[in-house]
Amino acid sequence: PQWIERLELSRSLFPDPVEPGTFLGELPPSAARWLGLPAGIPIAAGAADTQSGLLGSGALASGVCA
Repeated sequence: PQWIERLELSRSLFPDPVEPGTFLGELPPSAARWLGLPAGIPIAAGAADTQSGLLGSGALASGVCA
């Protein structure tokens, strides 16, 4: 994305974009212990609250107010 270039950030700092709900892997044991969750549970990509709310309200194009 252009904002990464404008801020002169390395693209390697950011994950590749994927669709919400995409399976990303399983929770490793070290993270599971730290979070108090079972190891091996599935990890999926999520979506940002504001953008999801806008889509859910019907604001699907520029200039649309839901």
